[in-house]
Amino acid sequence: DGFVIVLGTAGPLLPNAVEVAELPAVGTEVVVRFDGAETWDPTLRLGDDPVTRGAEIMRALAAELGDLAPAVQARDPALAAAAGVRLIGRGRGLTPESDDVVAGVAAVVAAGPWPAAEREAWLRALLGETLRVRTTALSATLLELAARGHIAEPVHGLFGREWRDALARLRRLGHSTGAAYARAAAGAARALL
Repeated sequence: DGFVIVLGTAGPLLPNAVEVAELPAVGTEVVVRFDGAETWDPTLRLGDDPVTRGAEIMRALAAELGDLAPAVQARDPALAAAAGVRLIGRGRGLTPESDDVVAGVAAVVAAGPWPAAEREAWLRALLGETLRVRTTALSATLLELAARGHIAEPVHGLFGREWRDALARLRRLGHSTGAAYARAAAGAARALL
């Protein structure tokens, strides 16, 4: 139904990933069973002081969030929708960098302290109704998961004590994906309250 599962032999884990001992040959039908398999919860938790941590990470990255910061600060679905239309699907690759930024922001907002109805309306507006025609299937899957608060495993570490190690791991994720996730998650955390 358009949901993409990523098979890999080593982390970092994506929220739609299954780690296997060895990759099957291309074209092989794969059946995934979780009988006794170790699972992890990809739901992001922000920790005690996400605003301060977000500011620290943004300083470490020397980055700003751009268009999405005012949408998060104002909790405004119309601003979120406008930013989503401008960003989603822009760029090259399986997950365009702009999609990675939107995913990082979406995961933090989903994990954040806003009332549920406000949060869900904002996230729906951000992704929009035409998400799956505006970007790749993999990116759309990751964006939908991010709107549930599910994000790549190293992002979780950004809001823990070893955030610098998590940031270093994220910078190694993909061509630009990890850095985009880090910048977006930190910027959104800083703008949350």
